[in-house]
Amino acid sequence: TRMRAFRSFLEKPGGQEKFEMLCQSIQMQVLAEFNEWESEVVSSFADKVLETCTENAEEQLKSIEEKHREVDEANESIAILKTKRAQKARRRSLNRRKHNVTALSKEISALEKLSLTTTTYLNSQREENDRLTRTAECIRSALDASASLAASTKTAREVERAFASQEGIVPWTPTVLTARTVAVTYDGASVHTRVAVTYSLGEGGGPVSCAVASKGGRKGTGVPFREDLGQALQARVDSLCGSFNGGTLPHASDIGESLQDFTWKMGRLENLFGEIRLLSTFYEVNLEDRSEYFTIHIDLISETESCKIRASFDIHGEGFRYPFAPINLDVEPVVGSVDISGLCRQITRTVKLGFGYLTRAYDVISAFLC
Repeated sequence: TRMRAFRSFLEKPGGQEKFEMLCQSIQMQVLAEFNEWESEVVSSFADKVLETCTENAEEQLKSIEEKHREVDEANESIAILKTKRAQKARRRSLNRRKHNVTALSKEISALEKLSLTTTTYLNSQREENDRLTRTAECIRSALDASASLAASTKTAREVERAFASQEGIVPWTPTVLTARTVAVTYDGASVHTRVAVTYSLGEGGGPVSCAVASKGGRKGTGVPFREDLGQALQARVDSLCGSFNGGTLPHASDIGESLQDFTWKMGRLENLFGEIRLLSTFYEVNLEDRSEYFTIHIDLISETESCKIRASFDIHGEGFRYPFAPINLDVEPVVGSVDISGLCRQITRTVKLGFGYLTRAYDVISAFLC
């Protein structure tokens, strides 16, 4: 019956909360009673303990203080012993360090002496090695120079034999042949085309310097030229020499090519002025120098047509590029009248560029006027 009443109470609204509050209040009441009982028990027990301990407290305190003093004295004795022990240990360590420093000082002195001795020996060995290296380089250079000298001597002898075998055939005459200097003379067909050329080898087999000097105008045998033609030819030769003089060649093996180039240009000049000289024996020839080029004026007279014309040729390229340099032709009547257009067409159709161009052109003009 009580359980049913309790369950019906819990099922009522707010019954559960009321029950929980009731439980809490009961617990609090019980806890308060327990705390009160516990306090009474502790107080009773403390009183009994105090009564028991009060009798021996003073003796125990004195005993504790005596023991504290003994402990302090023991600690002081221990501290003194530790200090003495540490001092002895530091003293022994200091003695050991002094001994080690002395030993290390002696070892360092010995090492310094050994280093000095080794350095002196190494320096002497380095100097000896440098001396041997220089000696080896000198020997190698001497061997190379000896081989080069032998090859150069062989080449020089071959060149000398070649000069000797071509004497009288080529226009060059050797005057000096040494290991460092080659001097030759160009003996042209005229006194105006005589030139001295000197090649000098630089130090250590370096570049070759070239010196060219004209020997023209001096007395001697050769093809004679009219004064104005000789002066014009001499001016061209001097200009050609100036272009070669003071030049340098990379190597001594380039001397042959340099002489060939000079011979080619000098031969062209001699060929041109030889042709002009030949024309001057048949026609009235005048030469006009215009610095960069020169003009050849030739007057031709037609006996049948009673007229006179002047044919002018402009020769470019200093003269040594004739007949393959540009050539300008200008024909103008001086006396009477001539079919200039027909004459120019005849020259263009008949006369081709090449050696003897001037002579062939004037022959065509002469034939046209006849």
